[in-house]
Amino acid sequence: MARFGGFFRRRHAALHFLLLAAAAFLIEGAFLGDPREGGAVFFGDLPAPGPKRDEALLYHEALRRGLDRHDPVVRQRLIRDMRFLEPKSEASDQELYRQALDLGLDREDLVVRRRLIERVRRHLIAEARVGVPKLAELEAWLAADAPRYQIPARRSIDQIHFADRARALAAMARGQVGEGAIDALRGDPLPLPRRLPSLSRAELAGRLGPGFAGAAFAIDTDAWTGPVQSSYGHSLVRVRERTPARAPQLAEVRARVAGAWRAEREAQALEAALSKLRARAAESSPPDR
Repeated sequence: MARFGGFFRRRHAALHFLLLAAAAFLIEGAFLGDPREGGAVFFGDLPAPGPKRDEALLYHEALRRGLDRHDPVVRQRLIRDMRFLEPKSEASDQELYRQALDLGLDREDLVVRRRLIERVRRHLIAEARVGVPKLAELEAWLAADAPRYQIPARRSIDQIHFADRARALAAMARGQVGEGAIDALRGDPLPLPRRLPSLSRAELAGRLGPGFAGAAFAIDTDAWTGPVQSSYGHSLVRVRERTPARAPQLAEVRARVAGAWRAEREAQALEAALSKLRARAAESSPPDR
């Protein structure tokens, strides 16, 4: 019984908290108004300028546009909230949804708020009609930020793996004095081929570890060297081919460049829309109290 009593006390506390939040919403609403009902709207209680204020403006704009209406995510979230508060209720989903709106739960649920803010962001960006970049714009973008798109240096290497460093040292010594060809050594099993393809430093690090990749890229001889420590043990390493870093042709990075171009244009479009929302808020003055 004690356990059930604790459960009901927690549920009552949750309901009490939500009712207080709803009351706060109604008090604030008397001043701010509800854009869904066409009421007068004032912005005197918005947060100070910054990200929080912008989020509040975006959320308010989402409500003004009615984006909360018929949104399946918002609807199901609010129905879930009400079923948590009233587990024995026999009300229909539609009735619970209306009750949630009456309580102002849509204003207090962070999931609902974030959903509507994200939706209005997409609407504002879509209205800007960013479009598709022209070839000259992509070329200019690439030229202005060439290091970001540089094709990285690559190495093609052979490696012979040994689980034990002492064995790797012994094998290297035998090869250096001519007692056995290193090429003929078998080494220990490794879930990677002995002859690796051309790889960038990051790709090689993903296979054998960043320390191994750094050492391999620093090797300046074509002969076997090592042992070089890897994520698996120790390896004798030979660099077959070195490909230096280079500037790319647009065709090689067009998708990345176009994506970056579009992301910047969309950010500019959103900022322009936010500037209008900020100006509208600044022009609205609270009524005399």
